Amino acid sequence: MGSLASMDNLVLRNNSLSGQLPSSLKNFSNKLALLDLGENKFHGPLPSWIGDSLQNLEILSLRSNNFYGSLPSNLCYLTKLQVLDLSLNNISGRIPTCINNFTSMS
Repeated sequence: MGSLASMDNLVLRNNSLSGQLPSSLKNFSNKLALLDLGENKFHGPLPSWIGDSLQNLEILSLRSNNFYGSLPSNLCYLTKLQVLDLSLNNISGRIPTCINNFTSMS
């Protein structure tokens, strides 16, 4: 999956994908604007590399999986984000205050 560096949308919603998010998704960093892995069976904490490596994301949907723990502060690097959907997971803790600065988010 990591060799598709020119892809700008990746939608794998509503499958039976499981495990932790594959770190090979980091290789999409140059172009990926939409990442939708909702309604799967991913689990674990949200990896901090999402914010570090996918800074061009405009839409991030990881809804309806089995993620848990707090939101990584590295999400603050996703300044182009317009939609963030983490609903139907077990996320806990505080929402990073930097999200208030996401001017593209409605």
